[in-house]
Amino acid sequence: MGEGLTANVVLDRGSQCVATADRLVRTMIQSGQSLTDTVRMITKTPAGIMGIGDRKGSIAKGFDADLTIFDADINVHYTIAGGDIIYQKEKEYASRSSANQ
Repeated sequence: MGEGLTANVVLDRGSQCVATADRLVRTMIQSGQSLTDTVRMITKTPAGIMGIGDRKGSIAKGFDADLTIFDADINVHYTIAGGDIIYQKEKEYASRSSANQ
């Protein structure tokens, strides 16, 4: 299972690449944006543009419980969708280890 939200990023001259939320956050911080502004750019802003800002894009009562939790180095540790953990880094590594034995 993937590590969270993916985005299709269109670069100059029409070339495309797929970027995960952690890659987008890391790139924005490296370009000088604050973590607060960066997280807003990939959560609240697009939710508002898509017309779903009444239930997505913020952590608040009544909003969908969709979260990505990462460490100080922007490594994803958990992805939560609808309140359910759908990705957990430690469990993924444990299941890979047992599968290889």
